[in-house]
Amino acid sequence: MREQQAVWFPLTLLAVLALLTTWLDYEVDNAMTEAVVRQRDDPDTLLHGFATTQTDAKGRVTSVLRGERLTHFPADGRNELLRPSGEHFPETGGRIAFKADRGTVSGDRKSVELSDGVDLSRSRDGRPPLSLQTSTLTIFPDQQRASTEAPVTIRDAHTQLRGVGLDFDARSGTLSLRSRVQVIYQKNARQNASAPPRQPARRPARQPAR
Repeated sequence: MREQQAVWFPLTLLAVLALLTTWLDYEVDNAMTEAVVRQRDDPDTLLHGFATTQTDAKGRVTSVLRGERLTHFPADGRNELLRPSGEHFPETGGRIAFKADRGTVSGDRKSVELSDGVDLSRSRDGRPPLSLQTSTLTIFPDQQRASTEAPVTIRDAHTQLRGVGLDFDARSGTLSLRSRVQVIYQKNARQNASAPPRQPARRPARQPAR
């Protein structure tokens, strides 16, 4: 892929790591008497329509994390999320977002698993959107790593990159697809699709011989 994608996808995963790390810190600081009820198997906390917002020193919103439901299980400390989503707004402009149908945060907060309809995207004025889709993605915030064994599709306006398995290391800035890598390039695909069909040129009528 071109240099733009090579730079963007590590930055996008970094933003998702930052969003989830922010939420983990928030959740730990606001934990409810977990030690008292740790032996229970049923959930002790349910949050519906939750959202957390992070701002910078000037009050500008830098990230938002939300979900339809959060369920906390004291027996192992895990949190299950229904339709989690998040957005990050870099100082340089634009929007980096992620969403999934489900998410699970381990009890030790060492790993976050997003599953079913995982979608990462970046949009910015004047530039075509970029996106990454997969069925599951495991993120390790402390190690700044993310990986999946599932098929992955990466798209921009003209390129589609497919592969099976993905490994991302934020510290080294590397992202790799493991196998079955396929690149499909469509030059000016949108322009060709929207352009009206070209009419065949008309030949001038022949004049009868005199």
